[in-house]
Formats: sequence, C-alpha cells, structure tokens
Amino acid sequence: MLPQRAGADEALGKTAAATVVRRLAIGAPTSPAEIQTMQYSRLVSCCAALLVAQLGAPGAFAQETAPRGATVQLPTPTAAGQPMPAARVPQWPFRIEAGEVRLPDLIGRVAVQLGRNYLFQPSEFQPPSSSLNLQSAMVLPDVATLETAFSQLLHVQGYAIIARTPELGLFEIVSMYGPSRARISEYARYTTPDDVLASRGRMEQVACAVSLQHMNAQNASISLRPFFAQSAGSVGGLVVGNDGTPRSILLQGSCPQVAAAIEMLRLGDTAAGEAAASEAAAREAAEQPLVAQLQDLQRRVVELEKKLAAR
Repeated sequence: MLPQRAGADEALGKTAAATVVRRLAIGAPTSPAEIQTMQYSRLVSCCAALLVAQLGAPGAFAQETAPRGATVQLPTPTAAGQPMPAARVPQWPFRIEAGEVRLPDLIGRVAVQLGRNYLFQPSEFQPPSSSLNLQSAMVLPDVATLETAFSQLLHVQGYAIIARTPELGLFEIVSMYGPSRARISEYARYTTPDDVLASRGRMEQVACAVSLQHMNAQNASISLRPFFAQSAGSVGGLVVGNDGTPRSILLQGSCPQVAAAIEMLRLGDTAAGEAAASEAAAREAAEQPLVAQLQDLQRRVVELEKKLAAR
C-alpha cells in the first residue's frame, strides 16, 4: 500500500504525477521511489486531469518524451476520446450445433456474423415458438447460405425478416401472427423474376413484374389464382395483379410462392406460344391447296386473255 503523506505539497503531487504519466505513456519503467513521493489520492486526481488534457491534444506526450528523430504513432481518438475498436472479422463456415436452439441467441450470433442489427420484441419470443430442436448440426459456408437457413428456421417458428434499411444493416424480425405482421408485406423487396428463381429458398417478401409473350395478362392472372387460393388470405400470401398492359403481370408474396408462380406463368406462356405456332402451321397447311388452286386459276385467266388479244 502506498504510504500516506498528509503534508505533501499539491505542486509536488502534480509534478510527480506528470512524470509517472509520461513514463507510462511510452512504456518507460517507473521506480517505487517516484511513486512514494506523492499522496495516493493526489496521484489519482492528478493523473485523471492530465490524461483528459493530453487526450485532447494527441501527440503532446510524443513531443515531450519521444527521442529526437523518433516517430511515435498514437491511436486516433474517437469523439469520446477513445481509440476505435478493431473490427471483427467473421469466421466461416458458420455452425449451428445440434440440439435446442434458442432463437434470440441465434439472432444475436447471426447479427454479429453478418454485421447487421436485427430488431425484435422479446415479448414475441415466448415458448414454444422461441426455440427449436435440430437433429444434426448445420454448417453454413457463406453469406447466402446463412441468410437462407436463418430465414427458414425463423419461418418454421412463425417469424419473418423485414429489411427496413438494408444499406445500413437494419432489419426487423416480427411474428407472422403478431400486431406487426402488416409490415411484412409493406417492406417487400422489389426485384426481377430471375433473381427470385435464384433465391427461391429464402423466406422473404418479394415483388416483381413478369413479362408475357403470348398469353394475355388478365387471362393469365385469372388462371393463376386458383393454384394459390389457400395462401391468398394468409400473412404474406401471394398477390396477383396487372399493370394495365396486356403482356405484363405483377406478383408479390413469399419468395417460394412467387418463384412457383413465375414458373407456372412461363410454362403457360411457352405452351401458349407453342399452341399458337402449331395453330399457325395447321392453318398454313390447310391453305396450301387453296393457294395452288388460286394460282392455277390466275394462270388460266392470263392464257385466255392472250388468246382473245390474238384474234
């Protein structure tokens, strides 16, 4: 314990504190005799005051204590006067162990791994939907695989991911049966049909426009609705609409549903095109005899005109 010196001079305490702080800043040894020359309480208060003053002017220690010609690299202070923490580098693959998986814990791990913020209401994560059991471990090698598996695990338990501000890494997780379920459709991601097909396993809300070459859009939307009638009234169910043109149809819903609708539309459009081509070929084949008869009739008329002109 440091000895108590009730009669220590305040100036002496400040001088000694400054000496100790400078030595500590450059890693120089500090002798016990130097510390024993000041009162312990004075040392603490003086060191705090000097540290605050020096942090306001980074480089002051370097100017006073660095050898001539030496370069001292000090950390860049933040607005609070503290060095920036080192960024965490995510390690891949990401592993989810077998057994019970608590969703709030998994959300925290995924948020750190992807460098995002997932907002959620703890009150919505109540047993039994707040956890699930895995029979075997999941090893996820990259971001796309982790996003797909994470969204599916949440969806199985009745939760959906909302991309509030993706460019800022801000997402939200809401219950599909809770008071915030209306936001699931409000934050649908607008993309292309090919992108939907490429990421069809991801449980997220998407919207896109599908172009048709042969089918009429209004007829196509009417033909499509019975296949998704059961999900039409559910949260995030498929919604089919038109943009006012005869060759474009609008789709919104979960990624797997929209992907299935796109494939059905393309299949029907191809079939319609093939049927139209077959019908045109059949019509052309039926017209061939009539064309030949018409050409023969025109030839006869020309010959008859020539005979009449020769008389």
